[in-house]
Amino acid sequence: MNGIVKKDLPFKDIEINDLEIKLLHLKNLVVESKELIELGFKYLLKVNFRNKDEWAYPIFLLFFSRGFELLMKAMICYKTYENNHDSKDEKTFFPSTEFLKENIGHNLVELRGLIIQNYNGIKKRENKTNERLIKDLRKDRYFLSNDKKLLSLLEIFSDYARQGRYYELNKITESNRNVYNAKIEFDNLILSFIQKDKTLLNEWNKEENNSSEDDFLNNIDSVWSKVVKENIFPTLRKYFETLYRQFSYGLLGEKAMEVSYFLEINF
Repeated sequence: MNGIVKKDLPFKDIEINDLEIKLLHLKNLVVESKELIELGFKYLLKVNFRNKDEWAYPIFLLFFSRGFELLMKAMICYKTYENNHDSKDEKTFFPSTEFLKENIGHNLVELRGLIIQNYNGIKKRENKTNERLIKDLRKDRYFLSNDKKLLSLLEIFSDYARQGRYYELNKITESNRNVYNAKIEFDNLILSFIQKDKTLLNEWNKEENNSSEDDFLNNIDSVWSKVVKENIFPTLRKYFETLYRQFSYGLLGEKAMEVSYFLEINF
């Protein structure tokens, strides 16, 4: 330690006001939601028939339910700020805790309804230079409003967040009542896609014949994974891209556009 002179580092005090702190936390919320959703996609693609009851379901259901909830609530915060930041009352800059936590809670379907309202007035903004942009936003609004696959998935994520994540605990402490099981709901959704596709249904119902048990189960796994990759994954990817465009296309204001690059996912 001899010869080392301790000096104060040349840091200057950085002044940051309450609004800047809140906007920084809001940016962090966007980053966290993106990371959770990205992990959700990662584990969703690992789901097959045999592993779904062991570990796969709780992981991607948790990541998606929390990730999409946080992202949509961040969007509501940005939109509220965009609408009210010129007000003299800073209390109106962001939604209240009571509104987001108590009124909305974990209801992703209701959050979707609020996100759809962000498209109000886009027709008035249309001109010759932004025709493609407005066309994309209209397609996004239609998808959010009408896609039944998306609605089914959001209902599962909502119910998982509200009660499904405590399924095992509830079965222990409240064994005499029917407890919501998100795994079963997701199973039923997968099976509904299989039943609608004759090719998949025939493959699913194919008898073992002389094949080994492993070959038979591998075949079942293949059908299950195919449904995930062709129905669930594309729907959730399109949903994420739709939410992303609200950031990057300016529907949520300039502050949201500044953080849109944090939401870029390569998949």
